[in-house]
Amino acid sequence: MAASATNTNDSLLTFKYIYSICTPKPHTALELLNKAEKQKALPQYLIDQLRCFTYSNGLSMYRTALIYAQKTMQSDSIQK
Repeated sequence: MAASATNTNDSLLTFKYIYSICTPKPHTALELLNKAEKQKALPQYLIDQLRCFTYSNGLSMYRTALIYAQKTMQSDSIQK
């Protein structure tokens, strides 16, 4: 049975899991990232980093990936 939009297993909203599906299942990865962002399950810079990986490696959308790479690097959490 597939998880519904409002009932996602928290174990799916981890960096390790989402990173593992960035290339083979990029659309699923992006859906999970939207849920993780909404639920604040991961820090924003990790969400941006995973979006960068997904757009670059999974979807070959390099300009969009660059936007998320820049957001990651501009994050206060990275600059500490």
